[in-house]
Amino acid sequence: MPKLTVLTTFDWAHFARHFWSQRPVLYKRLAQPPFEQGEVFRAAVTAAHAHRADQAARLARFTIGREQLMHPDETLPAVHDDSFEDYDARVRALLGEQRYALIINGFHAHDLALWLRERAFFAPLWQQIGQPLTGAITTLFHGNYEHSPVGVHKDRFATFLYALRGRKRMRFWSRKPWRAAVSTVVDYQEYLGDSFIGDVEPGDLLYWPSSYYHIGESIDGAVATSVNIGIPIEEHQALYDVEDLLIGPFETPRLNSFGQHSAQSLPTVAAPMMVRAPQRNSVLAAGLPPALDAALRAMRERLQPTAMRESATHASLKRWTAGGFEPVPVPARRKALADAVVVCGMPAFPLRWHAAVGRGCWVAANGHLYRTTDAPTRVAPLLDALNSGRPATVSQLLHGFRAGAAPKQGAMLPAGRAGMRRLLEQLESCGAIRRVINSQVVTQ
Repeated sequence: MPKLTVLTTFDWAHFARHFWSQRPVLYKRLAQPPFEQGEVFRAAVTAAHAHRADQAARLARFTIGREQLMHPDETLPAVHDDSFEDYDARVRALLGEQRYALIINGFHAHDLALWLRERAFFAPLWQQIGQPLTGAITTLFHGNYEHSPVGVHKDRFATFLYALRGRKRMRFWSRKPWRAAVSTVVDYQEYLGDSFIGDVEPGDLLYWPSSYYHIGESIDGAVATSVNIGIPIEEHQALYDVEDLLIGPFETPRLNSFGQHSAQSLPTVAAPMMVRAPQRNSVLAAGLPPALDAALRAMRERLQPTAMRESATHASLKRWTAGGFEPVPVPARRKALADAVVVCGMPAFPLRWHAAVGRGCWVAANGHLYRTTDAPTRVAPLLDALNSGRPATVSQLLHGFRAGAAPKQGAMLPAGRAGMRRLLEQLESCGAIRRVINSQVVTQ
């Protein structure tokens, strides 16, 4: 029976050489954690609120024993819960001694501070193995469930598990332990002899490749909280990348929280699919069925070289600045930036820009795109100054820009000082630049 490698020192380069896509490893007590408990709980409350507002998004699941609640609203974290401890007490009052599991998908998009911390933690890994093309996913697991509700299974993701609270056991098989033509097994006691385990405590990071079958188990029946990061390895669909080119930049998730294709897609065409069969001696030149002909014409309109280059530019700018974690958080409410305010950029995650078709410039930050009518040669010095990481006043950054029209809501930013001030405010709202007060960087 194989044993889990346990290490007390953590290094991404060593991990990439010896463990990535090879075998599981457990790192004890990370010095620089990828998640902070308060941010995780805040994200859980925000995600639960989003689930209540749109249950079709299927962000949250709540199971009692092996039964999944169809409408779990009452059992999800809420604004009046101040912490995981408060939430646990409320759930115990509702369920008594029954065991439960709370699972929240698409987790990182619900808190900017959490997303920034997570992105920074994994950035050195992308330097070793490459940044995920379609973005990693983040999932919260919380509860005192006996074992993972889905049973023993294999994911299409390479997975990192970071333990926040309580103790948790992960059980692994290097190959499928059963012969039946099923993908998961809930009752797995007969296969325990071929498995090996990893016990995870708060502050630990556990990794396993996508090829391993696994299940999470309770160690002592107490509540445990962990966050999983899944990096897609298997079953990548090229359709997603094609849509990035044909549809252009997307502000809403292309996939839902389970990695399934969303409703957003290429435009549909209104034409009957059933047509009268051609005569025996007719030729192909007689024409395509109306639906296919309309679809082909729509595709030809999309496949204009200029439009394709613009869409590819949008997708590239947003993907690189998202840092491997999409969808990205919604920007915070924009705040006014007076001339005397001091700001600085984030050199580790630089702003990117590219000339727009026609006129102006696209600016990308933290997975968001902004367009100004100022030429790239005018915008570049300001963005270079921010990317340096050196603090500067808003007045210094806007020096040399002429007075101009005030920006309109939702429109591209006009050339000049007012447009660039608005750009700075938008960059702050998405977390790409920060205010500096008394030489201290202020986070949102």
